[in-house]
This record gives sequence, structure tokens and C-alpha cells, in this order.
Amino acid sequence: RRALEADRTNADANHFYGVLHHQRGKSEIAIRFIRLALQADPKYVPARINLGNVYKELERYDEAAAEYRKALAINPNAGEALNNLGTLLRLEKRYDEAIDAFQRSISIAPRNADTLQNLGNALRAAERFDEALTAYRKAIEIDPVHTDAHLNLGRALYSFGRVDEATI
Repeated sequence: RRALEADRTNADANHFYGVLHHQRGKSEIAIRFIRLALQADPKYVPARINLGNVYKELERYDEAAAEYRKALAINPNAGEALNNLGTLLRLEKRYDEAIDAFQRSISIAPRNADTLQNLGNALRAAERFDEALTAYRKAIEIDPVHTDAHLNLGRALYSFGRVDEATI
């Protein structure tokens, strides 16, 4: 807060203050501060991503996707923006686009278990079962205690009729 008192136009301070408000469940205040950060520095990729995250949480998916795409226009290698965009596309049942976003993110950060797990979810939704299992298993290989990857692997195996494997 003192950083903002010293300089109300400081992009880092506004962004940080916005993220703090978001974490406290004060989304509209978070949006206001993150927008102030972007007024000070329109190419501030982490602020674009976090603004997208706030919009996503508020189910303002078009606005969230727009922020992730703006971040990617600034930095095409922003893996977090690709991962988050992929998640939105999967929610919209645009599975091929989601899979592409996740695969692009993985090409940037191949050892990101969260993105691999998200890829598995999109592949499973697209009924690309063997590829989904591979993605989940790779996520678990990278992070053996990744609860969501274990859970989704079990769910996938069960839904594919491989109950014996799902219970191991």
C-alpha cells in the first residue's frame, strides 16, 4: 500500500494490490487495480494474465479470453496464458483449440504437470482416450503427488471401462 501512496501510477504496485484483492475475494476492486497497472504499462503480461484470471473466476469468459490473447500477442511464449486460455476453450467445448493451446504451452514448459493434466482433460473430453491417459501419466511422472492428475487418470480409466486399472 505504501508503494501506491508513493506513486499511484506504479504498474507493479497496482498489479500486486489487485492480486491481493482478488485473493481476498474482492474481484471488482482487483479489476480496478489491475486495470490501473495496465494503464501504466499496457504490455505488462502478468497483469494481463491475472486480469484474465479474475474475469474467468467471475465467469466473464469472453473478457478473460481477450486478456489471455492480449498477453499472447505481447509474448507468444507466455505458457500460463496458453494454459489458462486452453482451460477456457475446454469449458466452451472447443476441444481442438483447447488441445492446441495446451500443447503450445507444453512446448514452452514441457515439465508443467498442471498443463499436462489439463491437456488430459481436454483430450478425454474430445474422446481421445489413449492420448488422455498418456497426458495424465506424464503429469504424474513429473509430479507423483499431483492429486488432480491421479484422480483424473482414475476417472478416465473407469469411464473407459478399465475398472481394474482405475483401482490400483
